Amino acid sequence: MAEEKESKPKKWYQKWWFFVIAVFLVLVVIGSMGEDKSSKQASQPSKETASQQPQEADNKPKQLKNLGDEGYLRYPDSNDSEAIVILTADRENYKQVVTAGLSGDTLGILEIPGAFGVSVGTQVKIIDTDVGVKRVRILDGATDVDDEKIGRTGWTASEWVVNQ
Repeated sequence: MAEEKESKPKKWYQKWWFFVIAVFLVLVVIGSMGEDKSSKQASQPSKETASQQPQEADNKPKQLKNLGDEGYLRYPDSNDSEAIVILTADRENYKQVVTAGLSGDTLGILEIPGAFGVSVGTQVKIIDTDVGVKRVRILDGATDVDDEKIGRTGWTASEWVVNQ
């Protein structure tokens, strides 16, 4: 009879060589994606280069973010000096203002408890923040009508609180 070959059990690393190579390839792919991001960052101009470019961006109002910052209420990309910015006494009512504004129900804004308006350019101070909204205290009115609201607080969209 022919002598049968004894089969020796394979070592653990011989069984899993395919798995090890697959994991290695995945890591290489992930690593190469990180290099793509860093090369994009490297292609962006440095602060020194950016400071040599025209100062047009400095003229555009910048959104304020920190508690205690003082700024003004303005609509982004709008030059309408007669516009009214809507604020509400509490955050929950501000959601109703947004809903009414999105649906075009301007009369509905008047029915929201605690909602009031001030002129664009009213000076404010940030006293609280939440996602997408800021609570501000009115420091100085842009018009005589707004002066009666000095000291009052209200919630408004974050992007409407700017530095100039």
